[in-house]
Order: sequence, then structure tokens, then C-alpha cells
Amino acid sequence: MGVYAGSTDTSYAEAVRSRREELGSLTDTEILAGNTPHYLASRVAHKIGPRGPAAALQAACTTSLVAVHWVAPSAVVRKVR
Repeated sequence: MGVYAGSTDTSYAEAVRSRREELGSLTDTEILAGNTPHYLASRVAHKIGPRGPAAALQAACTTSLVAVHWVAPSAVVRKVR
């Protein structure tokens, strides 16, 4: 199994920064790593432990199409299920 993921930036990181006192000692780096789309596939893969690839991708409005394009060859050669 592999993880191919795409996302967009949200305002959630700003909401977390504005409530930092209530949430404990979070650094800007921790907030960034937990909320940026670039880390999405890696974070999901770390949580579920797949044996296949983990790739974050951004393609404007065609992210899901690009993900299918990336996963299809991997599925053919059995890198992912």
C-alpha cells in the first residue's frame, strides 16, 4: 500500500498560532509541520505504516487526476495495492 496525497493551505495554522497559550509550548516549526500540505503524505504514511511509496503532490485543480496517473503504473508493477 502507498500514500499519494494532495491538499491546499488552510487558515488552521493561523488559528493554532492565535491560541498557542491554550495548547502548550508549540513552536512555529511544529505548527508548520503539522499543517502544511507538503508533509501530508509523509505524516499519513508514518501513522498507517505502508510498505509502498509516500508522495505529496500539488497540481492546482487536477491533484486527484495526477494522483491516479502516478498510482496506476505502481499498481501494475505491484508497488501498491
